[in-house]
Amino acid sequence: MRASLLVFIFTLSLSLASHAAESVAWESLTDEQQALLHDLKDDWVSLPPHRQQRLVNGAERWASMSDEQKQRAKEKMQRWQRLEPEEKARIREHFERFQDLTPEQKAALRQRKEWFHRLPEDKRRELRERFKNMTPEERRAFKERMQARREKVREHFQSLPEDQRRALRQQMKGMSPEERRHFMREQFRQGEGRSGHRPPPVHE
Repeated sequence: MRASLLVFIFTLSLSLASHAAESVAWESLTDEQQALLHDLKDDWVSLPPHRQQRLVNGAERWASMSDEQKQRAKEKMQRWQRLEPEEKARIREHFERFQDLTPEQKAALRQRKEWFHRLPEDKRRELRERFKNMTPEERRAFKERMQARREKVREHFQSLPEDQRRALRQQMKGMSPEERRHFMREQFRQGEGRSGHRPPPVHE
């Protein structure tokens, strides 16, 4: 049980940012952190500082979870362990690419994920099937279209006068991420219509 929990804490730690450049002394850990990371005690001093900090962050995250959250996390870990090596490698690759993104790009992806998980199950299944049946070229083209659309909306917003941007931000307060995206797309369409340009097609 301890070994599987340690594996989970390490996996959990990968999703947490670490900015520490100094080593973390074992003696500075709390009793609970030392108990969770006990199997690493003898090797702790030889671990790179960034890995020490990630493990501490993972232990803190685990300790802060409710029993229900811990149970869900364990179930996710079990699903991870059942994945084929190729699938694990693909997920790790995506994670590494995510880590290279800017904060703004990461926020946009998180918002997209939140939007997807709020969809009805049948709609999510339909989108998964549609994406799965695309060729690599079609997937790449789809992602490029989505990125280009987001960039156009962002550029349109930045081109507005400061007082207008301020007014739009005020209007968007309290909106969900999906409502904000829809609102900005509508503002973009209206702006394009006034300028006489045809807006790009929207693929939902």
